Amino acid sequence: MAVVEEGLTELTAEDVWGEDDGSGAYYLLGTWLDGRIVVHGDSGTVHRLPAEGEEDDSDPEVAASVGQFVTMLQNYVLGRCLLPMASSRTEREDVRDEIEDSLTAIDEDGDASRAWTYALYDND
Repeated sequence: MAVVEEGLTELTAEDVWGEDDGSGAYYLLGTWLDGRIVVHGDSGTVHRLPAEGEEDDSDPEVAASVGQFVTMLQNYVLGRCLLPMASSRTEREDVRDEIEDSLTAIDEDGDASRAWTYALYDND
């Protein structure tokens, strides 16, 4: 679905969090790791909501802004593409450390989300 054709889907705080806390509108950007990615209309923060049945009690904020989210995602995807090319366990660990360091440098609060590191350690 193209945003230009469909527009952004507006969600209420109740749609997102299950309760109306008066925090304003959210906009659905898509899905990632089966969880919805939403941006808060007032603050611009980007959140990944847990997928159905997922028990994730970490902070859902993945970036302080859409710009930071896109930059973090670019670094994350590049690093993930390098992982299969690593020739040793030590090299894989170095690539993972580099990915985590780059995410922290871009957005220290957003990188605390488990969404960024979940798939980095799935197949050692």
